[in-house]
Amino acid sequence: MYFTEEALAQLAEGLGELDEKYLQIYEPYLTRAYVSDRGREFGQQGFARRLQSLKRCIERIYEILPPESEDHPNDDARHDAELIVQAFVLHIFGAADNLAWIWVCEKNIRRANGAELAESAVGIRKEAVRRSFTDQFRALLDERADWFTYLESFRHSLAHRIPLYIPPYVVTHANEAAYREFDVRMAQAAARGDFRERENLKRQQKSLTSFRPWMQHSFVEEAHPMVFHAQMLADFNTVHEMALMLLDDLA
Repeated sequence: MYFTEEALAQLAEGLGELDEKYLQIYEPYLTRAYVSDRGREFGQQGFARRLQSLKRCIERIYEILPPESEDHPNDDARHDAELIVQAFVLHIFGAADNLAWIWVCEKNIRRANGAELAESAVGIRKEAVRRSFTDQFRALLDERADWFTYLESFRHSLAHRIPLYIPPYVVTHANEAAYREFDVRMAQAAARGDFRERENLKRQQKSLTSFRPWMQHSFVEEAHPMVFHAQMLADFNTVHEMALMLLDDLA
């Protein structure tokens, strides 16, 4: 089993808290008395709808690939999970930007000359928006700088370069030589037309592999894999944290 019993208990606790945290921010952003039509749209049709998608993505990942499972998932389950983590990362990034748009619209944040901000200038860490936040919110953004770096890396790769990938299995260094030896033996069996033996060897080779609940994009860029069960909960918690603080600052 990849996760320890302690880690499984922590994941279960985090998943159990999801509904409460979701409602703590979903309902206030859905029912808020917005002062601008555009702010209302970003709050209700943007942020609130993304929260629904984020919550469902987490629930489905835990259903499709339970963290306590020791089995290799079949290809359909793994590909479905890939689609889910891809959607999740895009919605996490979008949710953060939606918070920036809500703030800009509700507080009527403008350029120094009074003109509206260009769309490209609106983002939760864009300078024109950042300097308008409270000291407390700017401090939170600084504390989460590493999180934003991870998120931007995964989002930009997904949108522009390499989609997020869940490997079907990994081979430990201790099993690598034996795994490669099976490759040689399978090629030899295929060369002599013994495909039954090849399939038998393939099954034996698979016993040397393990499934890891990792998501990753590029291998050439030396990107670090993320354990998606824990990361998705952490990402939702970060959005939850920012959304609660922004509600107070909007009041």
